[in-house]
Amino acid sequence: MGMYTELILGCSLKRDTPGIAINTLLWMCGKKDKPEALPNHSFFNGEENRKFIFQSGSFYFGINKGVSEMWLDKIDNAWRISARGNIKNYNQEIEQFLDWVKQYVAAGSGNREFYAIVCYEEQDVPTIYYLG
Repeated sequence: MGMYTELILGCSLKRDTPGIAINTLLWMCGKKDKPEALPNHSFFNGEENRKFIFQSGSFYFGINKGVSEMWLDKIDNAWRISARGNIKNYNQEIEQFLDWVKQYVAAGSGNREFYAIVCYEEQDVPTIYYLG
């Protein structure tokens, strides 16, 4: 069957993030219908189910239902994303997604600005993605 990989994403987006990226992320979070056009990146060249990266879950993880939220912060007028899901990462979909979204990430958490944690089902130590 294959193993699952979990993605935890938490970040603020840059204020100049293009509308196509915002609309795509809203679609991926289940907040909007599929946009007419998707970004030009390898992540979006695959199967339709890649939109479910935040909406899928496996019993093998503590949080076994994908959850995602995306909102426009009223204080600084920046978009925020908080998402957690896991998929069978056969074609490095999670890494492709993180490669695409990093260009729009303005801030993560902590002094080193981490914005994503990736944990393979049989891995003891997760991979942490930082802005720096």
